Amino acid sequence: MTISEIGLLKLKPSFKIDDPDLQNRLTEVQSGLQEFTSHKFYFFQQLQDPCFIYLLGQWESLESHYRDMHGSSSWKERVMVMSNYFEFQWMAHYDFLIENLSLDIGEPILEVMRFSMGEDEKGDFADKVTGVLSGFDASHAMVLNGWKVDANREKEEFVVLVLWKNLRAREEFANVKGYDLSGKLKEYAEFVDAQFIKKVL
Repeated sequence: MTISEIGLLKLKPSFKIDDPDLQNRLTEVQSGLQEFTSHKFYFFQQLQDPCFIYLLGQWESLESHYRDMHGSSSWKERVMVMSNYFEFQWMAHYDFLIENLSLDIGEPILEVMRFSMGEDEKGDFADKVTGVLSGFDASHAMVLNGWKVDANREKEEFVVLVLWKNLRAREEFANVKGYDLSGKLKEYAEFVDAQFIKKVL
């Protein structure tokens, strides 16, 4: 089953995302991932705190990522180089396809909302999500959502991605429609993390 990856890195204080050397390193990683998986990969920067960089892409399976990719010597070398620039924060896989979002058009803004809960709360949360998303006017944005599929997870995690044309489009929609997806769902989750990210590569 094809799955999507979202990973979070934190830039070390001495570097900025637009440093030419770092841009070259990110391009090398991006090209290597795309060659290995035959899927597109992207780097996004958080708007609230620009030191946080998100990696988004797809894998054919968990095994292809953890066993095949992580077991290769070339990938281990890239990880060592990237550790000079970044501190690893977290990584997870989800049962949706990033390719269903039009990330290659314009300068997209992604709203990333993560909700975690106990296993016994998963069914109720799924019902609430269905109800909330059914009232969302998708003509203004693209919505993608799904569950975390990594094994040995302590909590269940649900992610909602909303692709906006730009940040102004999101703000105008919120003002007119009273939009607040994370606000409507946070009472049903134990933990909520909602961020805006922009594409940098």
